[in-house]
Amino acid sequence: MNMKAAVCSNHIKSKSSKRVKPNKSLLKKLYLKESRSIRNIAELLGCSKDKVYRALKEYKIESRRHVEKRSKLQEYNLTFLKKEIRLKGFNQVASELGVHNTTLRRYIEKTMSQSYNCVSVA
Repeated sequence: MNMKAAVCSNHIKSKSSKRVKPNKSLLKKLYLKESRSIRNIAELLGCSKDKVYRALKEYKIESRRHVEKRSKLQEYNLTFLKKEIRLKGFNQVASELGVHNTTLRRYIEKTMSQSYNCVSVA
């Protein structure tokens, strides 16, 4: 028996992958314990990423929402990050922090807009 047939509950893989429904325990293992992406899980199981996403919701498996990456950035002072970016550039700083450069850009933009919103008017 191949992996795709073994991991899908109550369904046998057919030509149309729309009928494949991922198994709850396997989804928990792949998504939460192994931190695999929805896209990667879909490729492994031979079904669409939408099917995996809907199964995660149906089984009430909470989304990770990339919390690990955001929390890495929150450890650093905004002034420090901006100084490092000026010296090394977005790509180098993002690489050193282990995040994508777009993630770093969005974090800087979001943090700066929040700091402007926090200024109170007397």
